[in-house]
Amino acid sequence: MRALAVLVVGAAAVVVVLGLVLFSPSGVSKLSHLQEEERALGGQAAQKRAENTQMMQETRLLRGDSEASRLVLEKKAREELGYIAPGEIVVNLPATGGR
Repeated sequence: MRALAVLVVGAAAVVVVLGLVLFSPSGVSKLSHLQEEERALGGQAAQKRAENTQMMQETRLLRGDSEASRLVLEKKAREELGYIAPGEIVVNLPATGGR
């Protein structure tokens, strides 16, 4: 009879611990949520690393003194700053109306 009582108490303890693990705020659902968040942050970090690498390459190119560097720098100046070389004429065309 004593062995049965120990078995029942042990089983009850297992059920209580299992219930706490499954249903407590810091249990399995919290772990699942944190794992999902970790995956999302890992993807964002990889994207930011790729952007950083691209910016570093662009910075190296813009700081260089080669013909390619000069052309890229001129293209950026024209597109982003509206640079116009001496003797050039600017023609602004209206945007198409989507017809």
